[in-house]
Amino acid sequence: MIDSPTPEALRTQYESGATVDELAAASGLSYGTVLNRLHEAGTEMRTSWQTRRMRNDPQARRPPPQAGHVDGRRRVLTGAVTAMIVLGLCLFRRESVAVVIAG
Repeated sequence: MIDSPTPEALRTQYESGATVDELAAASGLSYGTVLNRLHEAGTEMRTSWQTRRMRNDPQARRPPPQAGHVDGRRRVLTGAVTAMIVLGLCLFRRESVAVVIAG
């Protein structure tokens, strides 16, 4: 049982392989509160398949990507995907790339 689960303490345990469900059960906090605290600590969340892969082979955990764009859901978008999004906006708005990028 975690006495006083700080966002940083939850992040450390999550990054060591604990799931959000396990953290909620161990801390007595709700699932949503654990998620909020993990986000507050700037935790990069795993997908369910990454958690399963990590459980099967702890060495398989991938380091965070070094380059790319991060969208609102903290997903890393490669340069190619970002370029496609910009080009799509250009077509949709019927404006040049420079106008779309400038905002």
